[in-house]
Amino acid sequence: MPQAIDYPSLTVAHTMSYLSFAIIVFRSIMRWYRRQKYCLEDYLMMSSVFWLFMRLGLVHMVLVWGTNNVSASIREKGFTEEEIQQRSMASKMLLASRFAYNTFLWNLKICLLLFYKRITVNVTGPYSIAIKIIWVIMFLTYVAVQVSTFTECRPIYLYWQVVPAPGQCAQAQIQLFLLGGLNIFTDLLLIAFPLPALYTTRMSRLKKLQILLLFGIGFFVVVVTIIRLPQNSKNKSLQKNRSTWASVELFAACFVANAPTLYTLLKRRNPPAPAFPVSDSGSAPKKRFISRTTEGAIADTIQMARVGARMPKSTSDEQLNSTYPVGEAHEGAFVVKTETETVVYEHREGSAKSIDLGLKQRTETRIWSSDEP
Repeated sequence: MPQAIDYPSLTVAHTMSYLSFAIIVFRSIMRWYRRQKYCLEDYLMMSSVFWLFMRLGLVHMVLVWGTNNVSASIREKGFTEEEIQQRSMASKMLLASRFAYNTFLWNLKICLLLFYKRITVNVTGPYSIAIKIIWVIMFLTYVAVQVSTFTECRPIYLYWQVVPAPGQCAQAQIQLFLLGGLNIFTDLLLIAFPLPALYTTRMSRLKKLQILLLFGIGFFVVVVTIIRLPQNSKNKSLQKNRSTWASVELFAACFVANAPTLYTLLKRRNPPAPAFPVSDSGSAPKKRFISRTTEGAIADTIQMARVGARMPKSTSDEQLNSTYPVGEAHEGAFVVKTETETVVYEHREGSAKSIDLGLKQRTETRIWSSDEP
């Protein structure tokens, strides 16, 4: 007998996917609005939209047609030839949707790891070693999850065999718990990584608590996964239950992965002061006072010159602006071009570098640049 379309599960799948898409688009728009350079993780986050909607399209058909994973009571009623073909095709789509789902989740983790790498670019020692280890762990866990997705049923055609019953391997319980366990493990790893740096950074306790809560949002995904596993295990023959919880987990992971970046982008930025103030007499002062604000970490490598380096007067505006616009604040550098030279300054707050895990409050940087040779 034909399967009744499960509209509530379809609604959840579409809603969670569209909300995740909205978060990614909002992040991209805010980066453009703040006139900040797009980072590697921004592009990777944009590319994850492909996996997001690939999974949505496949899951939509899975929920409409049904799969070979059904209860004994439904099997007793029998299937028409058309329904067998639909369920077989949907079961193949289910495998592809799991691949897309896993890739989307690990894409988000990599984006967060790239964010950590960027904000700790000047940090050496244990942190640099730890982040390399985490890169290896991310790769190995991703491979393990994908391999388990396609190897639980042997021979592989049992994944889409409808009649006779394919057996318990079609329920993919091993894949479910391996995915859940590795997802929890990697999430906890990403939550714990910045904590030592947060403890040693020069910030008020209130500010540390705010950032701790920001990174602590990652526990939300862990909680969703912990709740999901027993629910899916108890309803082994209900694919709609598994797909619904996966959609919720997908949205939670997307929100958590974008939260640190959105936090910095949404903070209000003070308008810059005039770069070249004019004296009462109407003539420009001998020394130029330049004031700007910045948000973010010392992250991007200065390609044209090292911090503090001076470039000759002949450096063209076009050549300079290809890397950093003159007089603008950047993540780690402040470019000032005077009549005699171009200087790349480093952002500082007192005597401490303004790294603060990339979540820096508005910092006013004052630079005195002399016109004299």
